[in-house]
Amino acid sequence: MQCRQETRRNLNAPCRIRTGPGLARSATIRDLSSDGCSLEATRIPLRRADIVTLNIGEARPIEAEVRWMRSGEGIGLRFLRALQPHVLDDLTRKARNAAILGMAKREPIRLESPELRPVC
Repeated sequence: MQCRQETRRNLNAPCRIRTGPGLARSATIRDLSSDGCSLEATRIPLRRADIVTLNIGEARPIEAEVRWMRSGEGIGLRFLRALQPHVLDDLTRKARNAAILGMAKREPIRLESPELRPVC
């Protein structure tokens, strides 16, 4: 039985997780609260109590501690600093946008031909 004090917001959004100076790896946020989140991720070498950095869309990185890992089920993180309600709302919005748009920034299309002009 789990005792959670905060309601989790269900998401299915891409994120990046980094351990120390290593490369950031792709993962999917399954749920998010002010205290932590759970991720769906494969082949990320983590141990309980590892400190990681989580990037969601264009939001500021969040430091978190690995609380649990289950093969085939995912990773549970607890944020080192609880998120304020307005930050949680902003992160939820950014995570949902990232799920729609993907993690990469969209580059403007450059027109090569002088005969073509953008239509606004």
